[in-house]
Amino acid sequence: MTFPSRLMAILSSDEYSHIIGWLPHGKGFIIFQKKQFEAEVLPRYFKQSKFTSFTRKLNRWGYYRVPRGNEMGAYYHKLFTRDNPRLCFRMSCDKPPTTEEDMLKAVATTVNSLQQDSSNTVVQSPATNFQTQGTALNDAVAARELALRRQTLLLRMEQERSLRMGLYLQLLKSKRSGSVSPPSIQQLPISSLSTSLLLGDRQSNDRQLSPTTLRRAEAA
Repeated sequence: MTFPSRLMAILSSDEYSHIIGWLPHGKGFIIFQKKQFEAEVLPRYFKQSKFTSFTRKLNRWGYYRVPRGNEMGAYYHKLFTRDNPRLCFRMSCDKPPTTEEDMLKAVATTVNSLQQDSSNTVVQSPATNFQTQGTALNDAVAARELALRRQTLLLRMEQERSLRMGLYLQLLKSKRSGSVSPPSIQQLPISSLSTSLLLGDRQSNDRQLSPTTLRRAEAA
């Protein structure tokens, strides 16, 4: 038996109805007693002996957990319903996301599935919250990259300024010995990196980022 079919068998039995059960509409389930579930149900039906391992298995099979509201802690899947149990045989186990891009794709897929297959407002509200979290994560990453880039530019400018000052001091020392006439410090060689480049880069990025992202970049 697959993981969803075992879980369906548990929910279909009255033996554990005080520990785990369907929500009234039959589109999701909730675990009432986590400690009892871990002690009595997991060793009998699953290889996992800890509740945290069981929840990770739920995530790999695509179950969505409601994070807040009247159904907080309940789990949903579009192919896992009380009224049509045979749908669970169409479920598949995916590898857990390993990169930030994979995580965002998984969130987007879950949001789209819930919006298309369920009209329950309690479920759609947390799904919308996932979209907001995904946008906030993108803004945070962009703000961090911008802050690091500015720090790198400022460091390079400081290094070039120190180098130019050192060259000037060497030439001045040579002047005192009568070997060469030193140029002004403005005439010493320096790369195209300048304050205008830093400001131009900042203005270009500022136009592409939201006010929240810019505040985070300034704070960094």
